[in-house]
Amino acid sequence: MIHRLRNIKPEKVFLIIALIYGLSFLMINPPFQAIDEQTHYFRASDISEGHMMPQRVNGESLVTITEGMASLTSKFPQDLSDYPNKKLRISDIVSGLSLPLNNNFKSSANIEIFAIVAYPPVPYLASALGMDLGKLFNLSPLFLLYIGRLMNLILWLLLIYLAIKVTPVHKWVLLLLSLMPMTIFQGASLSADSFTIAISFLVIAIFLKFALDASKKVVTKKDIFILFTLVLMLTLSKPFYFLLIFLFFLIPSHKFGNRKKMFLIFSLIFLSIAVIEALWYLTTHGLYVPENSNTSIRGQMSFILSNPAVFPHVMEHTLWKYSYLYLTESVGHLGWSIFLPQWLVYVYVVVLISVSLLDKNEIVISLKQKLVSLITLFAIVLMIFALEYIAWTPIGQSMVGGVQGRYFVPIAPLIFLLFYNKKIDYDVKNGLNVFIIIFILIILSFTLFKIITKFYVL
Repeated sequence: MIHRLRNIKPEKVFLIIALIYGLSFLMINPPFQAIDEQTHYFRASDISEGHMMPQRVNGESLVTITEGMASLTSKFPQDLSDYPNKKLRISDIVSGLSLPLNNNFKSSANIEIFAIVAYPPVPYLASALGMDLGKLFNLSPLFLLYIGRLMNLILWLLLIYLAIKVTPVHKWVLLLLSLMPMTIFQGASLSADSFTIAISFLVIAIFLKFALDASKKVVTKKDIFILFTLVLMLTLSKPFYFLLIFLFFLIPSHKFGNRKKMFLIFSLIFLSIAVIEALWYLTTHGLYVPENSNTSIRGQMSFILSNPAVFPHVMEHTLWKYSYLYLTESVGHLGWSIFLPQWLVYVYVVVLISVSLLDKNEIVISLKQKLVSLITLFAIVLMIFALEYIAWTPIGQSMVGGVQGRYFVPIAPLIFLLFYNKKIDYDVKNGLNVFIIIFILIILSFTLFKIITKFYVL
């Protein structure tokens, strides 16, 4: 048995564990307990009705839902305060499954204060398709939620399976990142993060494949089309991660023919995606209205331009004060109210770093390639803080608001890629892979236990 585990492929391990625990998270996590899941539910439903973006009507950004969906959100509030001891019974879920959809009676929900209002439809296509099928059979609104989660989970599984299979390095590191409590929790929810994390991992894996795989001698037109499509889908999921395009420079120029051709291809991809994203932004401009009246995109940009030395200080101050919180959130802050213990977060990070040092093969990653990864990583982090400062933070505030640890999960493979080395003489198959499997099973089982004891009357 141990011998078979030592020789098992990491992508197969991922598929088995992620399927079992992903379905468990999907069913056990109560409705709307992933962050902003109610709003994601509304967006997916609106897209299933054929609306690619919310409509601006009478000063509100509206999505179309059914009366049954509105009733479901009343039955299952985010803080569960309407239930005894803020906990559910299985009978509460069962009764929720009998709520009528009332698909012929439409209602509207105003989601203007959520940045989700301006998201492109790409990260919702899977869940919207599931909801559309459910509506054909007049299934209850709670069934639609679970179907939407299931469709997201299936796509998440497929994309990350491909990422682990494709990447030529750090397969076990990517496995650990993919099965972090936060990652799989989001993967089995209605959140757009499910698609964003998975497609980001795949984009990184594809770039590493083209750059480091010795058998990949030439980057073909088909490869360029794949890169363009994946980066475009990622950009239309969350614009933060568009800058992963700079991983293009991991690839040796001779694989494109010459350096001039390489820069030409990069420029065409970069400009094409930037124009598409800009057109979407112009189309949806005005849908998002900050909840805080002291927040103004135009006002904050004017403040930054007139005080260019302030923002670097603000970002540094924010990172110094909240880096501990971001680390906790990226590993073990699930939804609105599940906080895994600090020891678990620290142990997971230590294991990740250790595996990053030991998980290697014959491939050499040059200093230049690590530098490209580091610059790309820094650029994305800078963009995250800049956009959150502009769109979320009150004008002139000394700290960046709105940044959450889960924003760093899609780029986490780049962080641990910096630890890759060939100096330590160790083969993962000597037993580390068995340890990784057992470790993940313990962590995910503990996490499920925490969710059950948090939300349910036992």
